[in-house]
Amino acid sequence: MTSDFPILAETAGAIDFEKYSVELHQYGQGLLDDAKALARSAGLEVETRLRDLKGGRLADAIVLEAKSTVCDLIVIGTHGRRGISRAMLGSDAENVMRESPVPVLLVRASGAAR
Repeated sequence: MTSDFPILAETAGAIDFEKYSVELHQYGQGLLDDAKALARSAGLEVETRLRDLKGGRLADAIVLEAKSTVCDLIVIGTHGRRGISRAMLGSDAENVMRESPVPVLLVRASGAAR
């Protein structure tokens, strides 16, 4: 049986992905700007880059960026997962460390697994 009434979908609660993407980009840029200011206040020369990854592995994008630029060090955060959670979720930090052409400094998140 077919209906003569059009099907209406509630979209008022739908996520505005473009707005969310812009806000997320701005938040990430703010984090980088803060980290850059902190490093510069310690007398370090710093360059940061924010990239929007549209597909593929994060670790691959980071290593490719390091290879295509003059990069001395990669600093990357880690949750410090172990065992099953690490096996299930993988570790971008570990993959970067294994594949990087330059030294990698892993920074454990506060409250991370020990």
